[in-house]
Amino acid sequence: MQQFRSADNMTDQFAALAALAQTECAEREQALADFYARWQNEALVVDKWLAVQSSSRLPSTLATIKKLIDHPAFDYNNPNKV
Repeated sequence: MQQFRSADNMTDQFAALAALAQTECAEREQALADFYARWQNEALVVDKWLAVQSSSRLPSTLATIKKLIDHPAFDYNNPNKV
């Protein structure tokens, strides 16, 4: 989480987010929310945000995907998001 918070660019921040996405912890949810809040106007970055959640190895990933389908950033008509 320290790496996520101290990152000064999207690539470093995303690398930390990708690590957190594989861990069931409160920091994971906070980092996902913060990352989306910061980058929500960058479509390609939002695609990465969706992908990192849907490719997690956590047992809760299917439930996460079901929630993401209803997220405003998700669009079945955009192959990058599917």
